[in-house]
Amino acid sequence: MVVNGRNLGELVDTFLMFGRSRGLAERTISTYRYALDELSRFVIGTNGKKPISKTTLRAFISFLLERRLSRTTVSIRMRAIRVFCNWLEEEGLVEVNPFEGVEIPRLPKSLPRSLDKQQVTRLVTA
Repeated sequence: MVVNGRNLGELVDTFLMFGRSRGLAERTISTYRYALDELSRFVIGTNGKKPISKTTLRAFISFLLERRLSRTTVSIRMRAIRVFCNWLEEEGLVEVNPFEGVEIPRLPKSLPRSLDKQQVTRLVTA
């Protein structure tokens, strides 16, 4: 896959180097690398050398959800890809951010766990 005449792999390497220079944790860098490598494999398998687009990113979200990945996992991967797309735009490597208008699946909101009677008693007597 190519972005403005540059190989995606080269851009990812440059992006990750930029992240390291800004002090991002290695775990974050690793998460970004995994998400971007997975996107690259998906794009190559579905549309070859076409540029990344909103349609491609939405199809990728569907692909991840169809694989029964948790919404949390999908959200983490898509946030990493959004950061990369924002960086491409900030660096002037794309005219239009392909992530613009793409919504990341929302995470279900969970209610806090309630205390049982024994826990309430211990809390009150403490």
